[in-house]
Amino acid sequence: MESSRGQRSARGRNARVDETEAGSRPSSSRKPAKSSRKGVAPAETLEKGEEKENEQDGAKSPTLLTSLHTTSAEKKRLGVFRYNPWLDADLVSAVIIWIEDLPQIAINVYIAMCREDPISIFQLSKASVILIGILIRIIISSVKYCNKAALREAQLKTAESQRHVVFRVFIMSGLLINAACAITIFIFTQTQRDMNGKITFNVPTTLLEDQYNDQRYFQNVSVFIHHPDFDTGSLGPNNRANWVQLMTINKIRDQPDLDISYQYVYERDSSTLRMALWTMEEWKGKTGSSNWSLSECYNMSLASGRLSVVDNVTCASPTYFRQAQYVFITFSFTAPAAVFRRLIFGDIGVNLNIGQNGSCFEYDNITDDASKNMQIPSIHYYRINSTLMSTTSKHVVSENGISRFYRNDGVDLTDIREVWKTGWGGCESSGSMAPHLDRSISTPCGR
Repeated sequence: MESSRGQRSARGRNARVDETEAGSRPSSSRKPAKSSRKGVAPAETLEKGEEKENEQDGAKSPTLLTSLHTTSAEKKRLGVFRYNPWLDADLVSAVIIWIEDLPQIAINVYIAMCREDPISIFQLSKASVILIGILIRIIISSVKYCNKAALREAQLKTAESQRHVVFRVFIMSGLLINAACAITIFIFTQTQRDMNGKITFNVPTTLLEDQYNDQRYFQNVSVFIHHPDFDTGSLGPNNRANWVQLMTINKIRDQPDLDISYQYVYERDSSTLRMALWTMEEWKGKTGSSNWSLSECYNMSLASGRLSVVDNVTCASPTYFRQAQYVFITFSFTAPAAVFRRLIFGDIGVNLNIGQNGSCFEYDNITDDASKNMQIPSIHYYRINSTLMSTTSKHVVSENGISRFYRNDGVDLTDIREVWKTGWGGCESSGSMAPHLDRSISTPCGR
């Protein structure tokens, strides 16, 4: 009896010890007890237990709970740009390159192809920096799109990865086209072709001052005059005419403080046209400071159109011309400004007057038309071809003792429209084909 009581008390003590140990174990290691209520699932009981424990943990550590909620809010806010962007960065880059960069640089290529840029160390440095910047951009994009992560993404072959591949192909092709255009602009602006077509690299010698290749436009280029009386004899097609050289462009450009005047004296009878050219150079604003000087004198047969030279002594005789007519032509050069160069190479103005019977009249109009049979004087710029540079005459062609007029047939003269084509593209020049008529220029007519 006593032994059975002792056994029961021992079993009771052991049961209380087991309950104490079970209470000290972590809640996660407890096995869910079967619910005594009908209709309540064990999983539902577990959820309620976990919620209760989470509430207790939150009550004990409010800082941790707040940080968890903040991190979630930040992810939700930044997801527009980073985690689930609504605007793809590659798409934006491709659109900018093809819609903005390429059209702009294409316009610059056309401009560089049709214009002559000045050269300086600053201009060369600027062109080099632009080219280097585009090459660096290509290198950075290549590293970004060809690394291991980008290649792994491309191998996934998902819709998103394939879109990125397409975008990046457009980006890289646009950058390569951009680089090709930049190299083209660099070549157009830093190289040039001389009169013989030889390509040379422009070597700047100044830091900031612009330098133009003036002689590409002005070497062997002169001012020519055509008068209706010149067109006698066989002239060929209608766009051919006889011309007389007055002066080179470089002559007046090198003397910007002088006005250069010419006096064309002529007289015509039934068989012969007698004509003479006198010249005078005066300081601007100082009329009467110089005297006329006879340059050359000719007789032209109206039947054959051939010229014969008359010596200056005979031509200067007062009795050589009986009822002569006079054309006074004065040229004045406007030099380009030192700072704001509105006229890059300057400008040449001209004024013409007719002297007849002691009176002075203005021409109603002059033209730069190069056609024959013009009934008014025509002034035009031409380049004398190199084959005629050995001529011994100042104003006409004189070879082997035979004199004749210049002809605008492509053999003697090259039209200034061809000479002044600009850039590698040979674009039409915006410059005038002849000195512009300026009635404010004073001529020696009537003095």
